[in-house]
Amino acid sequence: MAFPLRVSRVSRVSARRTIASLLIGAMTAMSLPAFAQTDEDKSAARQMAIDGKKAYDEKKYAEAVDYFTRAESLVHSPAQLLYLARAQVGLGKLVKAKEAYLKIKKETLAPTAPKAFVEAQTEGTKELAALEPRIPSLKITVAGNEGKAVVVTMDDAVVPAALIGVARPMDPGEHKVSAKADGLSFETPFTLKEGANDELVLTLKADGKGTAVVDPKPPVEEPKPPPVEDPKPPTDTAGGGSGGDGLRIGSYAAFGVGAVGLGLSLVFMLKANSKKKDADALCPNGVCPLSSQGDVSSLDDQSKSARGASGAMLVLGVLGVGAGVTLFVLAGSADKKSATGPSVQPWIGLGSAGLSGSF
Repeated sequence: MAFPLRVSRVSRVSARRTIASLLIGAMTAMSLPAFAQTDEDKSAARQMAIDGKKAYDEKKYAEAVDYFTRAESLVHSPAQLLYLARAQVGLGKLVKAKEAYLKIKKETLAPTAPKAFVEAQTEGTKELAALEPRIPSLKITVAGNEGKAVVVTMDDAVVPAALIGVARPMDPGEHKVSAKADGLSFETPFTLKEGANDELVLTLKADGKGTAVVDPKPPVEEPKPPPVEDPKPPTDTAGGGSGGDGLRIGSYAAFGVGAVGLGLSLVFMLKANSKKKDADALCPNGVCPLSSQGDVSSLDDQSKSARGASGAMLVLGVLGVGAGVTLFVLAGSADKKSATGPSVQPWIGLGSAGLSGSF
């Protein structure tokens, strides 16, 4: 499905420049009761925000994350939190970036909040909607442990038992996973692509050489239209009423192909709309819950495939009807000329039609 919050490149660049120009001023004007800031704290946070913005512009994302994290720990600002999220995206830390965007989106701003805060919340909400489809999910399952307790680690961090067997959002890129169970253990690297919805099956073996298989979620097969034969042009010669008869039969066949194409186009279009509605239903107010990401992506893919098939069938239907009309008109003329020698025969193929013979 298409997520409802989008922003054009021109408007996004313009908004970012506005936020950047107002960031420092907003930091100066800010004072929230949740923080007992001293003048020294505010001054330090202001300088770190300046340094963080400079690092971000130079694509030094790790430095930018450090500066904005420190500044945020002293003085809160949606504007600097927005740049923190953007720097996390630059580092490929999409999950952390999403959490920062969510904080911006959920924050309740006072009516007197600085303009930079309001713009940061608007931009952050839009960028969150664009980011969510990029975050892959991974489901880890374990086999071969024969009832023994298993400890799974991902990038040297223990995976909670509650997350084994369920999909979880993860950053794309290279990862390292290991599994241990009472004398059985092994470790293996794997790669997770953006937008993927994978399952990692870990199989423990007594020799310590277990296996890990990444099992991507198989795409849903869309129904294919019935095959249409592509016969060679007939070789009958002129005589009697065969020219007109052949054209007339060809027109009927073309009309049939057109009707099938138009009918299938409608069927696929209805299916595409149905899948889109199902996906939209999982995302109230344009926000997709984390647990529904896999289902939403799958429904989106099905809707796009069905819409593409609908377009192809529509083209086939139009070609078929057009060929049918042409052949039917020519059939009358062919009947009049069949006794004098000219010979015309129709041929129909998948998405194409034509005439052959001598005139």
